[in-house]
Amino acid sequence: MKDARVRHSPREKAVVREFKVRCFCLVRQDLSAQEMADRYVRNLPDIEQACEESGPFIYAVHKHRIEPLSLD
Repeated sequence: MKDARVRHSPREKAVVREFKVRCFCLVRQDLSAQEMADRYVRNLPDIEQACEESGPFIYAVHKHRIEPLSLD
C-alpha cells in the first residue's frame, strides 16, 4: 500500500488485527511509480522473510530496508 497512515487510524488498525493482515507500505508519498516498484523489488528478500511470520503486522518499505511499525 502507499499510505502508512493506516497505523494511526483506530478503525483501520482494528481491521488489520481482526483479519491478521500482513501489510507493507511506502512511507513517502512523493515517489514515482518506478521508485515505488524499485523499493519493493529491492527489499523482496526481506519482505518474503517477514511473510513467514503470521500476521497481523505492518512494515514500512524504505529504500534499502523494511521496518516494522507498531499496531498499538
